[in-house]
Amino acid sequence: MTDAAATPTFAELGLPEKVVASLTARGISTPTPVQAGVIPLALEGGDLLAQARTGSGKTLAFLLPLVARIQAGELHHAWVICPTRELAQQAAREAATILGEGACAVLVGGQPAFPQIRELRRNPPLILGTPGRMCDHLAQGNLKPDAEIVVLDEADQMMDMGFAEELEKLVKDLDSSVARWLFSATFPRQVQDAVERWLDNPRTVRLDTSAASSHVPQHFTVAPRGQEPVILARLLHILEPSRAMVFVRTREDVERVSRAICEEGIEAAGISGDLTQEARERVLERFRSGKLIVLVGTDVAARGIDVPGVTHVFNLGLPISAESYTHRVGRTARAGAAGEAWTVIGAMDRAKFARMAAIAKAKPVESPVPSAGAIVDAKRERLAKRVQESLGEKLSLPKCFAPLVTEFGAEAVLAAFVHRLIPDAPPERAPVRPSAAVTGPQGSASVVVLYLGIGMEDGVQPGTIVAMLCHQCGLTGDLIGRMKLFPRHTLVQVRPAAAQRILEQPPHHRGRAIPVRADRDGPSAGPVGRGPARPPYRPR
Repeated sequence: MTDAAATPTFAELGLPEKVVASLTARGISTPTPVQAGVIPLALEGGDLLAQARTGSGKTLAFLLPLVARIQAGELHHAWVICPTRELAQQAAREAATILGEGACAVLVGGQPAFPQIRELRRNPPLILGTPGRMCDHLAQGNLKPDAEIVVLDEADQMMDMGFAEELEKLVKDLDSSVARWLFSATFPRQVQDAVERWLDNPRTVRLDTSAASSHVPQHFTVAPRGQEPVILARLLHILEPSRAMVFVRTREDVERVSRAICEEGIEAAGISGDLTQEARERVLERFRSGKLIVLVGTDVAARGIDVPGVTHVFNLGLPISAESYTHRVGRTARAGAAGEAWTVIGAMDRAKFARMAAIAKAKPVESPVPSAGAIVDAKRERLAKRVQESLGEKLSLPKCFAPLVTEFGAEAVLAAFVHRLIPDAPPERAPVRPSAAVTGPQGSASVVVLYLGIGMEDGVQPGTIVAMLCHQCGLTGDLIGRMKLFPRHTLVQVRPAAAQRILEQPPHHRGRAIPVRADRDGPSAGPVGRGPARPPYRPR
C-alpha cells in the first residue's frame, strides 16, 4: 500500500518535461495525493488498483502516465472505459490538450456510429468510451482487442449502472499480458469480485477510504411533511450558491422539484432520462457556463457530470444508499475547492438518515428550518458586505438623494433604501393547497380573475409573476391559471382561496407594493391546474 504523505512535484514523479510544461500552462502545479501515489506505479507498468474519493483527481492520475508512455513510444494502444459519455468526453479533452487532436477516439452512445468508425480507422493510440458502445464496436469488428493497457474508470459506478456483463466482454478476451488499471471511489462487493477476476496481484493505492466525504461540511434539516421542496428553496435563498446540484429519487421528482424551485423565484432546470441527448447537452452547457444556478437530477441522470465550481450539493429526501450519499456529497469541494452539502428530510426519515450517515462515516450537523425572516436577514447581510466593499471607491451621492439626506439624515435614508430594496418578510403562513370543495357547476375548479398593477413596462414576464405570487403569497403553481400581460397591468386567473390570499397580502416588486383588485374581464375562463385546458407553466 502506498503512502503519499509527502507530495513531490510532477517532474519528481517521473513525468516528461513536455507533459509537466502542459500542466504548468494550465495552472496545475502540485499533484493531488492520489496522483502522487498512482503516477510512479503506472509509469512502471503492471496491474493497478486505486481507490480515492470522488473529486480527488483520479482522471489525471491515469491519463498523465498513459500520455507520457504514448509520447515516449512505449505504448501504442490503450483503452479507457468510463460509466457515462460525459466522463469519456471530458477525459478525451484532457488527453487532447497534450497529445493533440486526432490522438483519441471517443466511443459513446447517443451519437452516430459512423464518425466513430472513421476515428477508429485512423488507428489512434488512445480510445475512450462507455461500456455499451465499446462492446458494439468490438462485436462489429471496428474495435480491435489490441489494447496494451485497459483503464476501468469509476468502476463502482459502472457496476451500479448494470455494466458488469459489458465489462466482462471487454476484459476477458484480452491477452493476459494486458495491464488492467481499476479506479473506484468506493469498494462494494461487486468491485471486489471484479478485482479478483480481472487483476493479477495489483499494486494498490488507497486514500480517504475511511471517510470519503469527511472533507465536506455537511448539514441536514428536518422539514414539515410535504414542505421539503419549499424548505429546499429557502435554503437556496439563504445560502445563495454559485452553482448547486439537487439530487432527488425519481424522474417525476425532477420535474416536480425543479418547478417548485422556479416558483420560489430561483432559476432551476432538471435532467432525467426523459430528455433527449440534445436537450440534456443544452441544460448542461447552461450549467457549466453559469447561466443556470441549480441543476436537479437523479443519481443515474447526474452520473458522469463533472462540472467544476459546484459550491453546494442538496439531497431532497433520503438517498438510495450510503454509497449514493457519499457520491453525491463528493460532487462539491473537489480538488481543494470550498463547498458544502445539505440534506432535507422528513421527520419519519431521521433515524434512517442517521444510520446512513454512520455507514458513510459522515457527521452531518442538524440545522433548523429556515424562516422567511432568515432569508431577508441573509440577503441584507450580503448587501451590507457588497456596500462595504465599495466604501473605498471614489463615489459621490446622486444629487436626487442630497435633499433627502439633508432633511432626514443619512441613517434614515439608508434604512428606507434597504427596506425598499429588500422588504421585510411576510408573516409565516402555510401554503394554500387546492381544495376539492371549490368547484364549478360541472365539477371543474372555479376561478377568479385578478388585476395586478404591474406589466411589461416593468420588465416582468409570466414566469416572474408566477414566482412572485408563489414566493410572496405562499401559493403553489397549480393555483395559478391563465394570464395576460399588458404594458402596465396583468390579468391572471387564480382559484378563490388563492385570490383571497393575494388580496389580503398583496405582493411587491422591487420595493413597490403592487395594486391588486378583482376583475371580471380577463383571459377566457377555464379550469385552473394541470390538464389540456391550461398547460402547466414551464420555466424556460
